[in-house]
Amino acid sequence: MPNEGKQERLPIVAICYDFDKTLSPDDMQAQGFIQSVGYDVAEFWKETGELARENNMDSNLSYMYKMVQEAEGNLDFSHAALEEYGSKVKLFDGVDGWFERLRQYGLEHGVKVEHYIISSGLKEMIEGTKIAKEGAFERIYASSFYFDENGMVKWPAQVVNYTNKTQYLFRISKGVLDINDPAVNDYFAPEDIRIPFKNMVYIGDSDTDVPCMKLVNANGGYSIGVYNPVTGDKNKVYKMIHDKRIGYYAAADYTDGSDMDRLLKSVIDVVAAQDKLDRLHAEDVKQALERSSQSDCVHEQVAKADCECPHYFSILRQLILLLIPMYLNPEFLIVFALHIVKILMCIEAVISHHLYQADCNIRAVVGDSLIVGYKVSEHEAKLNCTFALSKPPYMSVLQLRLEIVHDLLKRLDIARRLHILRGKGIKCHIHNLMYRSRVDIKLSRCLLGKMKLLVSHLLGSLLDVHGVVGYSFKVSNHMKQH
Repeated sequence: MPNEGKQERLPIVAICYDFDKTLSPDDMQAQGFIQSVGYDVAEFWKETGELARENNMDSNLSYMYKMVQEAEGNLDFSHAALEEYGSKVKLFDGVDGWFERLRQYGLEHGVKVEHYIISSGLKEMIEGTKIAKEGAFERIYASSFYFDENGMVKWPAQVVNYTNKTQYLFRISKGVLDINDPAVNDYFAPEDIRIPFKNMVYIGDSDTDVPCMKLVNANGGYSIGVYNPVTGDKNKVYKMIHDKRIGYYAAADYTDGSDMDRLLKSVIDVVAAQDKLDRLHAEDVKQALERSSQSDCVHEQVAKADCECPHYFSILRQLILLLIPMYLNPEFLIVFALHIVKILMCIEAVISHHLYQADCNIRAVVGDSLIVGYKVSEHEAKLNCTFALSKPPYMSVLQLRLEIVHDLLKRLDIARRLHILRGKGIKCHIHNLMYRSRVDIKLSRCLLGKMKLLVSHLLGSLLDVHGVVGYSFKVSNHMKQH
């Protein structure tokens, strides 16, 4: 199942198992092979331990070398022979049927369940078990041999122990399952992680499982210690609980309804509920982002509401406490709480949007009103100037001078007709009249300038009145919108 960079539609729970003393009551090598080479089980493990210490050798390589050494010339040590030994390995109660049972339970609750082996035991022996042949596991990561063209053991191919077990957790998480694929070291964005650690379960029994247990625990997953239900010895699981290596422990009883069965089904239930919550959250975020594209103000208010979710949840917790006595489904309560939060956030965002629009309208009305006030004051000043020009003495002087000029013209016309314009006296009188006429003409020109100014002021006043009327309509429209 190589990773294509995208998650499956269903959330996935990966259950990773050690093998020896987790799914089987004893070490797989001690269930046929060690006896076939004439060794006592305890003595065999003692010698492999000494070989490792004396030669600074990995303990897994030590037992693999010992197996090759003791089988040489004594018995068939081929791939087929190792699988045959594996077919005789005993399993704890309920293991047969356990894997398919959990898969079906997961599908019924909208979760895909996958099973993986991460073991220091031999891959060839595990592949010979009934459960492996039935396809119980997505992958088996374990120590293995290299075989020649005749299927005979030639050299160790893979060695799995302690901390290098953890690399397989990363491969499972990223979906990079091929052990030779270097992409396991590549960066993966959170949305491209196939199985997040929070959806992982690691089940083991001993110190070789501690690095995997700690890694899964630290990243929000579920580490489970097992003990033999026959002996009932819980010392190891108590120590692992005390050292915070595991979060849970149970007897290695995999029958339907056992503690282990209920524990794993509870994990599946949690993952299913979390997936529903994640989908609701994603939908809420999507709607919030769509709304934010319509209004920056709304976006700010949604972000504020998101930050204040703890305040909403403090209110919702009180509601839930009131509803719990009604024996409502806890999953329903969670969904109910999230919908209430969504409603509160939307209400706050809508109210904030309308308040913002109202504030904008008020600002526009105030601005337009100030402009109207300024125009009215300017118009009033021009009207005052116009009224001043239209009052005495300007108008009375103009009327008087016009009457004198009219009278002068009448006299000149009479004198011309009577031909009495001879003599010095008449000439002086004419010069006097002409002088007075020039003065009257200058005064008339001055009055004409004043009249032009009066007309320009009147035109300006008309324009100002038109502007005031326009701004008044704008104010009226803004008031209606508000």
